Amino acid sequence: MDYLGNKLKERRLSKGLTQKQLADGICTQATISNLENNSSIPTFPVLMSLATKLDIEFKEIYDYVEEQSHKNTKIFNELRILCSEIKYKEAFELLNNKIDYNQLEDSLELRKYYYYKGITSLLAYQNFSDAHYNFHLSLSSDEKRELDFFDVLSTNGIAMTYFLDSETDK
Repeated sequence: MDYLGNKLKERRLSKGLTQKQLADGICTQATISNLENNSSIPTFPVLMSLATKLDIEFKEIYDYVEEQSHKNTKIFNELRILCSEIKYKEAFELLNNKIDYNQLEDSLELRKYYYYKGITSLLAYQNFSDAHYNFHLSLSSDEKRELDFFDVLSTNGIAMTYFLDSETDK
């Protein structure tokens, strides 16, 4: 919350706006004050209106809201970056040291966890059996839902595992 309140205040001051001017037509001046003092967060539509008025990109607001609603979001973003930089051993260590499996909040976090466990096992340590196991866990879910990005990544991970393990017939 500190980041968002500070960001909005900084942007408001750089534009020469008072809290009342920023709030005009969006919310109350008290809402702006509470936000800047990090004592509350307004609704998403209010946040978006404030961001538009202050020329703040949607992604910045979205990332903040996502991070606040899921405490593991920041770690999963770090994992994504480490993997994109081909730092799989570091990603493996981060995953094992920073994410408590028992604290995963929903099925998407669970699928992300198993996907990253699979890809880092495969590409950091060439542990084919662990990679297979984790990719399959990422794909197995009791809930009825549409396929998502992590389903595709996990399926691709299974194919990579077969390929790297010289089992291309599978």
